[in-house]
Amino acid sequence: MLCSVLFGVKEKENQKKNMTTFNPSGRAWFVELGSKYPDAFDKGGEEDVTYTVDRSNEKAPVGIIRMNDTKMNAFSFSMIARMGACLDEAEKDDTKAIVIAGNEKVFSAGFDLKVMRGGDPNLMWLMVNLGGELSYRMFMFPKPVVLACTGHALALGAIMLFAGDVRVGPMPEAGRKPVKVGMNEVAIGMTLPDFAFRLARSRVPIRHQTTCLTLAKVCTPEESIEYGYIDILADKPGYAGTLEKAVQQAQYLGSYLKQPAFQMQKSLERGPVATEGQAIVSKGISSMKAKL
Repeated sequence: MLCSVLFGVKEKENQKKNMTTFNPSGRAWFVELGSKYPDAFDKGGEEDVTYTVDRSNEKAPVGIIRMNDTKMNAFSFSMIARMGACLDEAEKDDTKAIVIAGNEKVFSAGFDLKVMRGGDPNLMWLMVNLGGELSYRMFMFPKPVVLACTGHALALGAIMLFAGDVRVGPMPEAGRKPVKVGMNEVAIGMTLPDFAFRLARSRVPIRHQTTCLTLAKVCTPEESIEYGYIDILADKPGYAGTLEKAVQQAQYLGSYLKQPAFQMQKSLERGPVATEGQAIVSKGISSMKAKL
C-alpha cells in the first residue's frame, strides 16, 4: 500500500478558518530508488498535491485532495507518492468523506510519459503498478470518495474515475473546448494494463466495453455518463462549480451513510474485483523492485 511516502505536502497557512493542512512523511525503498534514478523520480513541486479539510458542515467534514502540477497532472512517481500520503491523512482524520479534484485544465491526462517512453521497462512497469495500487486504494477507500473531474480525464485519469463512489463532471460551457474523457491508450499505441481492465469492467456497461476499452472511445462529460465514467454534472460553470458540487455530494454522503456499514458494504460489492487487482499490482511492484 502507498501508506507512507517521502514527498510531503508543504504546509502552508490557509486563510479559511474551516480548513486545515498537514505534512506527511516517507517510504524507505521509494527514497532509495529516487536516489538511484533521479531523472525518473523527479520530485516536482511540493504543492503538486495538497490536502485540506472543509469544515463548513460540522457534522460531515470533508477532506479535499487537489492535484495541480500546473500542467496535465501526469502521474509521476512523486505525484503517486503524494496522493498516497494524502490518503493516509484522510483515512486517519475525522473527515466523513473525501473529494479528489484536478486543476482547471485537467483531472489527469495519465502516466508520466517521460518514464513510460523513457526506455526502461522496469521503471515503466513499476510506475504502472504503483498507479494501479493507488487506483485500488481509492476503489476500496473506507470513506465515501467523490471525484471532481474538473477537466480532461484521459488514460490513467479516466481509469481512476472508475475508483470513485460518485464522479462529478464539469458543466458544459460555451466558448470552452469540450472536455475529453476516455481511455485512449490504444489510440496512442499502448494497451491497457491488467489492473485497468478489472476496474473498467466493474463500471462500464457491458454493451459499451468494446467501445471504451478496445476502440479507445473519447467522449464529452455529458456522453461519459452513458459510458460509466461520470455520474452527474455540476450545475455551475468552471472549476469552482465542479468542486462545489463535489463537496456538496461528499457532505451529503458523509452525513447520510453510516459506518462501519458503508465500509463493509463496499467490501462486499467490490471485494472480488479488488482482491484480484491488488494481488496483480502487488506482485508487479515486488518484481520490478527486485529488478531495479
